[in-house]
Amino acid sequence: MTKENSNPLEKSRIYLKKANELQIKGQFEEAILNYKISLNIFPTAEAHTF
Repeated sequence: MTKENSNPLEKSRIYLKKANELQIKGQFEEAILNYKISLNIFPTAEAHTF
C-alpha cells in the first residue's frame, strides 16, 4: 500500500475525485457508488454535498 493510500482522508479523496469525474460523464450509478465509498472511508462535508 502506498503512503497516500494508507491515509484515510487521501484514500477518500481519490474516490471523491473519481466520483466527480463519473458524474460529469453522466455515469451516475457508478458515481454514487464512489461517493458512498468515499464517505465510508472518511466522511467529509464536500462528499456529503453530492
